[in-house]
Amino acid sequence: MLGVYGVGKTSLATQNYAQNIEDSFRKQILVDEILCLVETLDCEDGEEYLGLRDAYIRNSHGFVFVYSITSRASFEKIEHFYNSVLRLKGEHPVGIIVGNKRDKSNQRVVAIEEGAELAARLGCEFVETSAKTADNVDKLFPDLVRVIRHLSGHESPESSDPSQSHRSGDRRPDRNVISALFGRLRRR
Repeated sequence: MLGVYGVGKTSLATQNYAQNIEDSFRKQILVDEILCLVETLDCEDGEEYLGLRDAYIRNSHGFVFVYSITSRASFEKIEHFYNSVLRLKGEHPVGIIVGNKRDKSNQRVVAIEEGAELAARLGCEFVETSAKTADNVDKLFPDLVRVIRHLSGHESPESSDPSQSHRSGDRRPDRNVISALFGRLRRR
């Protein structure tokens, strides 16, 4: 996950996840009847972490770009993060743009339509969430996994044809580990 400090990345990423090692979280999720391992890494921003962050971006399959609906500045940084990933990967990133803090709609400064328009322009999915109330949080990673599978041509039969029955007990994890990155970008 990428976004400025204070938008709720850590709160979104760690809900119902087990801490694996310091600042790393993993969870197996069932997406269209196929298990998938989702891994997130909390990477500090700063010169000493730049190499790690850049390597993680290069090796990640999908990205969650997070802003707060209560912060115009955090919204305006999303395109910067997107372009950083584009530069490092050399291709348009697979991603979801997330407007977080939906529970604070009375303090909203970024309209839903603005988030949706930015996502459409960048070729990303869009959702608004609340890490505080868990509203739409359960959709983030399954939706990202579906987009990654669709674009890589690895859709499961169930995701292509919902009328098909469940796979007969096949619960092995996807071969690919779906990785996401989130960093704490501190105000200086």
